[in-house]
Amino acid sequence: MAVRAFDDTNLFINLFSSGAASAIVAGVTLATAPNRDGEIARIQTVDGAVPLGAAVAADAIAHSIPGLNVLFGLAAEPAGAAIAVSYMMSVLLSAKSIDPQTLAPSGTLLNQETAADSSAGARVPYTKIVPTLLAVIDYENTGSSGLGWDPKEGLPKIPINSVAIVLGVGALILEAAAHAPVFSLFFPRVLTLACWYAGAGYFLDKRECAADKQ
Repeated sequence: MAVRAFDDTNLFINLFSSGAASAIVAGVTLATAPNRDGEIARIQTVDGAVPLGAAVAADAIAHSIPGLNVLFGLAAEPAGAAIAVSYMMSVLLSAKSIDPQTLAPSGTLLNQETAADSSAGARVPYTKIVPTLLAVIDYENTGSSGLGWDPKEGLPKIPINSVAIVLGVGALILEAAAHAPVFSLFFPRVLTLACWYAGAGYFLDKRECAADKQ
């Protein structure tokens, strides 16, 4: 138990673990990025690497603080799951059309066909998902009364109660998967890293996106 406790709060071990998790997060987010080649080229630059490096450092430090590491994990893990669901939903929101035969967006997650109207602005790199999520939420819940979204008004607006349900259920599913046999060895760390990466991107990725124009 003493060795386990030491491992859990050892900064160097946690840097290694966070670095390994960042490789998975970076791989998934680059593969699903709207401009895959551009994002791959960008992450090889200082501006592109800094948010990921900051996420690794934050995650490692958060896991290395005795006592507080558990609290940080309890907060960051479900937050990472919710943000991951948000990112997947942004792909659906920006899809070109719905295939009437499969009821699925046109294209695939890795080769999505983007809409021609302003909803295309919902498709953003992972580091811009937080401001995009905040911009698409309809905090007044007017959409629940049947008031439609006008593409001329900018990003799609989704009632906050619908957002809460989708993110809550989606995060619950990811959390359950993260603690399944085998997956529990690495998936929880991937989710916490995903949380820190989105947070770092929110503050450090200075690129303009559609959410900034709302």
